[in-house]
Amino acid sequence: MKLSEYLVFCESGMEVPVWDIEYEMESYFYADPVKDDFDKAMSLIAQCVDIVEIGEDAVTVNFWGAIEKSRQALIDGEFYPEGSSVEYLMHDVAPILAGNLSEKNTLEWAQIIYKSVTGEEPQT
Repeated sequence: MKLSEYLVFCESGMEVPVWDIEYEMESYFYADPVKDDFDKAMSLIAQCVDIVEIGEDAVTVNFWGAIEKSRQALIDGEFYPEGSSVEYLMHDVAPILAGNLSEKNTLEWAQIIYKSVTGEEPQT
């Protein structure tokens, strides 16, 4: 099940803590309607990650796998320097998902991941 599918079943406004299966990180997703570019980015990312476990305190997903599939495209998109490892990229995932990048850049980052993972252009 994708994280986006899980969020549909959550109560509106619910905050869902999300952990990665490989990399120690925590992020938060919300069962809210999409209102702006940041929400669009979060929605795209939620469509790219599979849930590995639903726990009492958090949902565990495969951010690592999505970033691994997107690594070269993110480098080509000039988000990271050439030769960056998946671990290096993962270091930025939680801060980006927390809003520490502009909405425009977060959306572009998410669109690159979406296209790399799904093979499809994201709906705008």
